[in-house]
Amino acid sequence: MTPEFPDDCTAIGFCMTVNASLLKQKGIPLFDPSFGRGYGEDTDLHYRVTTAGFRSVIVDNLIVHHEGEASFSGLHNYKDIRAKGEAQFQARWRKEHEQSFAEFQQNNALRSIRDQSTLDFLARAKPGHLDFLFVIPSTTMRYGGIWFIFEVAQALMAAGFEVGLYSLVGKHAHEAVRYGMTAFEDTEKLKTKVSSVSCVVSTAQNTIRPALQLVQHYGAVDLLFLQCMEVVFWSGHNVDTFLQFSRIPNVLTVSDCLVEYIRIINPAVNVQKMRLGPDPLIFYPRKVQRRPRTVLFAANLIPDKGTTQAMEIALMLRSRGFHITMFGWDTASYPIAPEIGEMHTNTSRQSLAELFSSSEFIIDQSHLEGLGLLPLEAAYCGCIPILGQRGAAEYFFKDGENSITINGYKNLAQSLDRIDQMTERDKDRLRTNAMKLRSEFHLDIGLQDAVREFPRMGQCIPPALPLSLQDYALPAA
Repeated sequence: MTPEFPDDCTAIGFCMTVNASLLKQKGIPLFDPSFGRGYGEDTDLHYRVTTAGFRSVIVDNLIVHHEGEASFSGLHNYKDIRAKGEAQFQARWRKEHEQSFAEFQQNNALRSIRDQSTLDFLARAKPGHLDFLFVIPSTTMRYGGIWFIFEVAQALMAAGFEVGLYSLVGKHAHEAVRYGMTAFEDTEKLKTKVSSVSCVVSTAQNTIRPALQLVQHYGAVDLLFLQCMEVVFWSGHNVDTFLQFSRIPNVLTVSDCLVEYIRIINPAVNVQKMRLGPDPLIFYPRKVQRRPRTVLFAANLIPDKGTTQAMEIALMLRSRGFHITMFGWDTASYPIAPEIGEMHTNTSRQSLAELFSSSEFIIDQSHLEGLGLLPLEAAYCGCIPILGQRGAAEYFFKDGENSITINGYKNLAQSLDRIDQMTERDKDRLRTNAMKLRSEFHLDIGLQDAVREFPRMGQCIPPALPLSLQDYALPAA
């Protein structure tokens, strides 16, 4: 398309082109070094340039993938760096920035590249019809389940569907806007602004009942997007989840394991699978040296994720000369003394891909994983999974073929001996076989399945696509 180059409001330097020679010619200094390592210096330059009479614009015919906070989030003083930069920027430009931002919103400067509904949410949301309304839980926006929901929603929008989001608490509205969705945090405002919904999608155990109320209000199709065995999570406090799983008529899930699981609970369910998996553009062997005799495990406060069992196996391997690294969001809750091992706190996907590429083994003892995303991501980077195989992983990870299985204590000593005595040839064979799973579990393939199966199960027809009702007839259970 022909670019219009709309004026920017707050230039952010994750991908910025600056005419340095012109600025020098006009006597405008480049980035102010007083901002230190980052945060604020790019937008400070933006306001100095615009104040001098020049334009700061958005290149509206270019797409750049940017992994948020990948450069800074792993630094121990990341929050201090950000706070210092923001405070310095606000001290200089607060008044100008507030006025500029208000004008930017009012003028809808990006209307040429984004529909109005993607810029407005809550009380200002565009009224009308939604093909899909995703109900998401009150959890933190992390890479994983919620992230996949946004990816699926974005794929459906690209296929021509109208998609909205209702968050049980207010944490996710800003994320929905970034992804181009109309977002709601209040049920009454949702009902006022949206007159009809074809399909309401619950996405976690605590969203099923709120979703059912919306299903009944709109006369919509009731669909569950199931990513894990939630009945058993949180130490068994989910009896109501079992009752809801027994009732819900339509389920779209992410693994053969979950297909069998939901059919056992509800034999009459209409269940289909999408082949979701890691992003191969992120998770691949990086050009880093793989450190011999290294073992990883993730820290997670959910007991069913098996952190303590993984740590136990890691410590046993440490006594045999292995080096331990723990990673993840909850590392502060499971401290490792420096003489025991290392802590890897950067949870960006690029950082984890580097970590997986530089390590030999990853231990995952999750009790009942619905997909097994973490060991898949590690395997795609050449890191060999050591698994408990309780859940989806046992359907495609095979002991001695593409992974190592440790279940319980009966044969634990022999399993540790086997890991300890593996040759490089043994490791290469496991890595090669694990890499073959790429063709079966793949983000793009999963999203293609989603664009096909969500409309079929939700009885939704995008106006832009020449499809008949027959094309979207519900498949037999």
